[in-house]
Amino acid sequence: MRRVFGNRKRIDLGSSEFREFIEKGNLYIDKTRVIEHVLEEASKVLLFTRPRRTGKSLNLSMLRAFLDCKQDARGLFKRLYIEGSPVFGQVNSRPVIYLNFKELYAVNYRDK
Repeated sequence: MRRVFGNRKRIDLGSSEFREFIEKGNLYIDKTRVIEHVLEEASKVLLFTRPRRTGKSLNLSMLRAFLDCKQDARGLFKRLYIEGSPVFGQVNSRPVIYLNFKELYAVNYRDK
């Protein structure tokens, strides 16, 4: 069952930051089961492939917010699926290295 949170009239198509979606009250469809899947998966490598504009960056931002030990993001996950999951005890428990290649283009990749 998917749960919808936030204002249904506030659809943000320009952001892929989980924290912004929750804090601004934008429309958000709870996909926190992805976190549970990632943490329970036995594979050493996970590959996320989806077409453009289907939430890859938002899901990775959500995963980063959940795991990053340099921030306290427990409040962001209130009332979401993951709050009731056994893996919620792992919130903000790991160091995270986050690389964003969104604004990297072939003509300026050396300038960045």
